[in-house]
Amino acid sequence: MLALHIDLLKFKDKLQIKSVEGIRLVFDSIRRKWIPFSSEEFVRQLFIHYLVNDRGYPKKWISIEKGIRINGIYRRYDLAVYNKDMHPQILIECKSPTLTITQDAFDQILHYNMKMNVPFLVVTNGVKSHCCTIDMAKKGLVFLDEIPKYNP
Repeated sequence: MLALHIDLLKFKDKLQIKSVEGIRLVFDSIRRKWIPFSSEEFVRQLFIHYLVNDRGYPKKWISIEKGIRINGIYRRYDLAVYNKDMHPQILIECKSPTLTITQDAFDQILHYNMKMNVPFLVVTNGVKSHCCTIDMAKKGLVFLDEIPKYNP
């Protein structure tokens, strides 16, 4: 499994963090609201800045934690990036930096993708990131050496 070399921490200065009544919050520029800070949310917010500032994706095409129904069960994906026709192009699963990326994370994103049919899948814990596509002929994942840039 090919790990990508993405320095997400170079975007940490772009994060707005504050404390209110002892609760740490981070500002989500997509949802335009303050969100409770967690290690997974930290990775999600850094990845958003990476997508916008390094890969060139417009903020308006990034969706966060939207609900989908899969076999009658309600699930929420972490991030999805849409194209100009509003078809999802990249599905991203964010994990805490303290968690090792395992097959379970790929199973989770593949499960979501059964409903969404997205061409590019990303799993990241902020330390290691993996981008892949599904090779239907070989019935397996093909790992890529980069996350696609925005292509208008």
